[in-house]
Amino acid sequence: MKRMLIITGLVWLAFAIVQASAHAADLTIENYTLVSQKRITRTIWEIAYKANIINPGQEALDVKATVISTSAHTVVVEGSLSFGNVPIGGIVASQDTFTIRHDRSYPFVGSALVWDIRISGIGVDPDGKGLATTDANAQSTIESALRRIIDDLHRACVCAADKADFINKLIQLQHV
Repeated sequence: MKRMLIITGLVWLAFAIVQASAHAADLTIENYTLVSQKRITRTIWEIAYKANIINPGQEALDVKATVISTSAHTVVVEGSLSFGNVPIGGIVASQDTFTIRHDRSYPFVGSALVWDIRISGIGVDPDGKGLATTDANAQSTIESALRRIIDDLHRACVCAADKADFINKLIQLQHV
């Protein structure tokens, strides 16, 4: 019985992490908007852009993105964007800009900019069965899963010492 509860708890925790990660993969960054440009050398220009994020799925909370360039002719100077919360089916403009330096001797290839999108959590499903996260930090999804696990353990009448030991093991797993 105790082993089954531990397995159930780990499954809930894994589900929470995978659900948030899978949702971030659905988000896309598009529609770069030129904010400023400055000539550095004869061919090198520093260019700042804003971007939009498109969300075809559930509400995404505290969305942040980081860009890298796969082109030797485009270097990322400042590559972080924040979007805040992105609603279901929403398109949101970045709150800040990202900056690149591009050698204009070569054509700019937008697909050379590769984005890593991170979210702190997802909104609640309309039927209320999804994981709800309201805190704007990365721990919120895990904390929500831990609360569910604690409730499940309480319902199963596991003694307090076993619950504390189980929770400590889960916390150690999230730091791995």
